[in-house]
Amino acid sequence: MDTTEARFLELIRRNGPRLWRIARVYGRRPADAEDLHQEILTQLWRSFPSFRGDSAVDTWVYRVALNTSLAHRRRQQARPEEPMDPAQERYAAAGPGMEERFEARRRLDRLYAAYTWTTSATGRWPRCWGSARRTWGCASTGFASG
Repeated sequence: MDTTEARFLELIRRNGPRLWRIARVYGRRPADAEDLHQEILTQLWRSFPSFRGDSAVDTWVYRVALNTSLAHRRRQQARPEEPMDPAQERYAAAGPGMEERFEARRRLDRLYAAYTWTTSATGRWPRCWGSARRTWGCASTGFASG
């Protein structure tokens, strides 16, 4: 392994958690965050040889990650709105209140996904989980609380 590659891998090792946090913030869903993380790593690798050292290397990594994420978000917003999935169409056609329940379930799913991405391996739910379920009207989700 050459020195450039070793230095780059050390840089990624030191900044890995920060890069994942940025990707999770700017990605719409977990799959988008994974794609964005990969895009950030690719952009860092392309830009690494041109790093001049005018700032701290960690600051440079942050700026490259942030600029890549902002560009990713602009591309996402430029895309046309995604069509309803079949489950959402069924809920919308089922009558009043179903659309709100579907939206509440979708928000709960996003909360669950965010939790599984950020939690440690303790396996315990945060205390706010029960109140979030009640607030969003998803008391019977099938998820264990505790």
